[in-house]
Amino acid sequence: WEDISGEYEFVQAPYANEYGDYVYVYGAATDGYLYYKTWGADGWSEWAPVNEEYKAGAYQPYAVEWGDYNNVFWTGDDGKVYWNRYDADGWTGAKELPYEADVYEYADSPYAIGYSEDDTLYAYAITKDGAPNWNTFDGDGWSGWKAYEAEVPAKAYGQPHAYEYDGVQHLIVSAEDGHAYY
Repeated sequence: WEDISGEYEFVQAPYANEYGDYVYVYGAATDGYLYYKTWGADGWSEWAPVNEEYKAGAYQPYAVEWGDYNNVFWTGDDGKVYWNRYDADGWTGAKELPYEADVYEYADSPYAIGYSEDDTLYAYAITKDGAPNWNTFDGDGWSGWKAYEAEVPAKAYGQPHAYEYDGVQHLIVSAEDGHAYY
């Protein structure tokens, strides 16, 4: 085992994904910021900030390649979900995912997938009240968070998980009653 933490300590296990010729590792550090480093042919890079404006909460970040970018999502210490994306030119700038109506506070890690049927990036998060929410990015802008019309039978918590199967998008959440809901 190799300690890749450098000068940082992390509040959750860092998240890794592949983008281009590199493995990217993202971690929310105890200083409240989100950092990344890469692994490639030359070994490990140094840790660098994903952004220096919005503090990260004590949650694991999430990243997904979509639209020629590596898209990184995290829940801030203010309960909002943030997003930054990276390409060969660098980071585009962190943004808060907009709200359509009421301001929700999110309680855990967000999740995202690119949906091939409509070429849209979908983000998911669970509110502190236990409601699964979703938000879409069409390549130009985010739609705003929306709650599902049907309520989960018990208070949802944790990071939701989504996948695409047979051209249909599916979402699974955990709830405080110990059950998983689809």
